[in-house]
Amino acid sequence: MGFLRSTAPAPPGTGAPPAGDWSDPGFLLRNSPIRNAWRLFIQLFKPPRGHRTVPTRTGMVLILLALGIGTAAFNTAQNILYIALAMLLSSLLLSGLLSWMNFKGCRWRLQTVEPYRVGEPGTVELAVFNGNRWLPIYSLSFDLAAVGQKLAQRLSLNRGLSPGDTSRLAWDFTPTRRGTETVLLQRLSSKFPFGFLVKTIDYTQPREIVVWPARVPYTLQLERARYTRPLGNIARRPGGGTELRNLRHYRPGDSLRRIHWKASARQRRLIVRENLEDAEQSYVLVIAGHARNWPRPAQFERLCAFAATLAEDLHVAGRLAGVGFGDEGVQRVHTLGDMHAVLDRMALLQPSDLRPASIPPGALVILEFAPSGSDHVTCVSNGNPVGQA
Repeated sequence: MGFLRSTAPAPPGTGAPPAGDWSDPGFLLRNSPIRNAWRLFIQLFKPPRGHRTVPTRTGMVLILLALGIGTAAFNTAQNILYIALAMLLSSLLLSGLLSWMNFKGCRWRLQTVEPYRVGEPGTVELAVFNGNRWLPIYSLSFDLAAVGQKLAQRLSLNRGLSPGDTSRLAWDFTPTRRGTETVLLQRLSSKFPFGFLVKTIDYTQPREIVVWPARVPYTLQLERARYTRPLGNIARRPGGGTELRNLRHYRPGDSLRRIHWKASARQRRLIVRENLEDAEQSYVLVIAGHARNWPRPAQFERLCAFAATLAEDLHVAGRLAGVGFGDEGVQRVHTLGDMHAVLDRMALLQPSDLRPASIPPGALVILEFAPSGSDHVTCVSNGNPVGQA
């Protein structure tokens, strides 16, 4: 792990972002010129851990050329050869100095853009900020990796980053398995300015992300489910149904088709009908059973994908009352946050987590899941199959 740190919010006047959670190479301390001079002197002989400066192929050719010219200059005592040697060595020294200065003032932050789902592209964003007052930053490269899937990507800062500016680099990758995934920034590198030397900083900044199950096609016939009362009470709110709720005075924007003409004639002002919203049957998904019922990993993955897809579709249609996981009872789903919490739970579900359901039968419209064949999953309501994936 490199000698890097997370920076606190910068003081006014530095041009730094107002929020924390930014990291930098840790070369210098703010507002401490004497200690910075001492740190720079020490780093000439003992670079921070994880910092390396090595020659590139072009740099190795230049070093060999310098050795040849130096040998020739020593044997012939020609001043022109000593001048050429001095130019080569100074170019190497200048390359190393400018490469070090290219990292000075650089700050970065790894950000994840949720949600992530199997089989769908997800985005990991890297924000790069130039905290220098006068010096721009050029040609930085950042090596990112997804540990579990063994994926890697190099993001490059192809344009100069002016002082006080921020650039955002994006990596689009497609998760291949559900569960937790670790995304991290492994290394920073720069060949600026001449390409003779490459300076690298090893850095590990892991970010844990949750990958939801994939969406799968399925068939569903809810009319086969036994209709009973849904979870909770049906909201009796105004809507576009057929049951009359009350009569009220006309308001601007009301549809003319809702005007009650007889009541309007009696009261000599426009009266409109306000109906109740038609309530649809709600369903509860229950993921329960024993681990021995799902001995095939691929079939269990299909169970998670089928349950997640069905739960999301029912929630969008406003017909999902809740989700039950074994003997934990029913987790009600009302908001989008509730739905995301359910999908997070399905992303981390394992066969060992399954328990027999403790929901009393007959009180709710329950949709359960059972293995079918070697690779399919059936959705069951009160013993009747209503869908399959």
